[in-house]
Order: sequence, then structure tokens, then C-alpha cells
Amino acid sequence: MDNKRNDALAAHALPHWVIVVQDNALLTCLILAEAYLLGTLMTLGWVRSIEDIPGWGIFHGIGVLLFFAAGATAAGVALRCSVTAAAAFQRHAWGTGLFNFTGLLVFSASEVWASLSERSANLAPTPADNAVLNLLGWHGVPVSPTVVIVALLLPFASLYWGFSQQQHAPAKTVEDIEAERTRKLAEQQAKNELAALKAAGKRRTEMAYDDPDSVLDSPGNDDVNTGGLHAVTTGDSDAESAPNEPVRRRNNPGTKAVPSDMMSAPQFRAYLRENGVTISAEKAVAYVQSVLGYERVGTTFCARKAPLMKLANRLIERAQNTSNAPAMAEERGA
Repeated sequence: MDNKRNDALAAHALPHWVIVVQDNALLTCLILAEAYLLGTLMTLGWVRSIEDIPGWGIFHGIGVLLFFAAGATAAGVALRCSVTAAAAFQRHAWGTGLFNFTGLLVFSASEVWASLSERSANLAPTPADNAVLNLLGWHGVPVSPTVVIVALLLPFASLYWGFSQQQHAPAKTVEDIEAERTRKLAEQQAKNELAALKAAGKRRTEMAYDDPDSVLDSPGNDDVNTGGLHAVTTGDSDAESAPNEPVRRRNNPGTKAVPSDMMSAPQFRAYLRENGVTISAEKAVAYVQSVLGYERVGTTFCARKAPLMKLANRLIERAQNTSNAPAMAEERGA
């Protein structure tokens, strides 16, 4: 709790306009300064003098511009590595954190060397620099303590920028906890309902295979659960009144065709009628809806052809066995 309170106090210690200016204008200046250092480093050896712009030539001039653009990109990547590494360390993602932190160190070392290389050409030690160098016994070195400190300043600014942006997440209120709990309960309830519907469809399919006559008596075949049984009765009666008209009407605009791997309720009923089994239109719809994954196409229902053919063959076999039962009884009596 003390850490959270200290973070909150630190966040409100500066005026809002200072934070806005620092996060936008001054951060842009930091990136541009680092881009200048890296761009200058990359142009060394590319042109004779960075000051002699007419002497660059067209090809080398384009290269200088690209190098400075690449320097701006590298500076932005370094800053992003700092922010990403700090966030990864905070959530204990050590692999991601170390990877980005290593990249930050590489970019920082390049910036330090670029600064030392550029400043050593115009080195002018101050009295304080001479005092420190004399104390250490270093004479004639191409750098001074001031140059080293200034060279480390920009990389350290990028380093600590990312880590200073990380703060503890605000504590959740009771309303937030209740809203999250309600959302999770709603998601779990939706998953349970979907699983129950799938299990019910599977049970109905198995029931239709074992006892086709019980499909209409099983729960879930009313108008509410089947999407309106009586709504498709008119479409089925129309199909019966015109048996010579194909169910799949591809040439009639506005009419949906049954997929080739599926069979509609009228087609299922017509197939049974061709094999000597007569059922009502409602019962044909119920049989089709007993198959898992049935769909509504236009004004009728359809399901996969393979399970419907198995069901139809079972009904045909049962009807044949029922019709042959009296004849077998007469033969036994004779």
C-alpha cells in the first residue's frame, strides 16, 4: 500500500502541463539528439567532411540522408526497448525483458561511442577536467571526464525513461470486481448452454437411429426449440402438390438451393415414399431436425445426407419387416 501511495504522489508531483510538454516536445528532442549522434557516426568515412555539403555528390548525399533517418529509427527503437524491458521485468517476463534490455545496452554503447568520437575532435578540457586527469595521472588522453559524462547522459535518459514510466496498476474497486465476476459468469453460462444444446442434439440423433418413431415424442421437438415446425408445413405441402417439380430451383431468383451433400425434409419424405414408406410432412421435418447440425434453407429444413440415408434405410427395413410379419405367421400356422 505504501508503494502505491508513493507512486500516486509522484505522479501528481508535477503540474499537468509539464508532463504533457515532457512526454511530447522534450521527448521528441531527445530522440532527435540521439538520431543526430548515430547519424553522425554512420556518416564517418562515407563523406570527406560532413560540413562540405556541395562535395557530397548525389549518391553520397542520398546516403547521408538515409543514415540520419536510420539514426532516428535506431533512437526510437532504443527508447521502445527501454519501455518494453521495464514492462517485462515488472510482470516477471524475464526472457523478453533481458532481450530488450540487451538491445538497449547495444544501442546505448553505440550512442556513447558516437558522442566520444565526435567530441574528441574538438576536445578542450576545462580546469576541472585537468584537475581530475592530473589526479589520475592521465595525460594526453583524447577524452575528458566532462566528455564522458555528457556521452553517457543521452543513453541514460533513454534507459530511465522506460523504467520511470512503469507504475503499479490502480487498485480495483468493488464495482470493477463485481462487473468482472458478472462477465465471467455470463461467459460460463453461455458455454454451458452451448454444450447442453450440442449434447441434446447428439442424444436426439442417437434416439432416431435406435427408435425412429420416438423422435416426435422426445422433448425439444416443439415449435419453440425447432424454430417453428408449422412454419415449414406450407412449404412441404407445396412440394407434395407438385411432385414433378425439383426441390432445388437454381433458375428461380430468390429461391435457396439445398447443398449437394444435404437432404431436405421433402426429399427425405419423397425417398421414403418411393420405397413404400409413407410419413407425414411434420414427421419428416422432425426426422431431419433430429440430425445434429441441421439447417434451415428457405422454407424447409435440411440435414447431412449420410445420416439421413441411414435413418431412411432403417425405416424402410422396419416397414418391410412389419409387412412381412403376417405372412410369416400364416406360414408358421400352416
